[in-house]
Amino acid sequence: MSNIIFDFDGNIADSLPIVMELFFDWSGIEPLSKKEIEKVRNMHTKDIFGYFGISIWKAPSLLVKGRSELGKRLDDVLIFGGIEDVLKQLSKQGHTLYVVSSNSTLNIRRFLRKNKISKYFSGVHGNVGIFGNTNVLRTIIRKYH
Repeated sequence: MSNIIFDFDGNIADSLPIVMELFFDWSGIEPLSKKEIEKVRNMHTKDIFGYFGISIWKAPSLLVKGRSELGKRLDDVLIFGGIEDVLKQLSKQGHTLYVVSSNSTLNIRRFLRKNKISKYFSGVHGNVGIFGNTNVLRTIIRKYH
């Protein structure tokens, strides 16, 4: 069968509501409407920083702080409805599943265990860059053929 790589945040974990809440607390920016949040949800990371007028140079420090704070709020992050059934079906079909994310490996593993879906994944690759996973994906593809 084939190898399938999932991005964690936004595909398995619905972390955006907590991330946005933390962001608004730190930045002092007024919270967005649900419509605006949906717009932001579909933006590239660089565009999100531009949308809020935040220098791209602040991204690494915000990411480190965000990972830590999100880890403290991990119990508030919901799993996307239906994803467990998808993982189960793909696993039954013989596919090998992996997770890649800019989120921390620790946060990802805790979330997968909490939601009883860690058994479906053969590898977890966290702490990757927030501006594109291309190099990481190439490495994973080479590693697992």
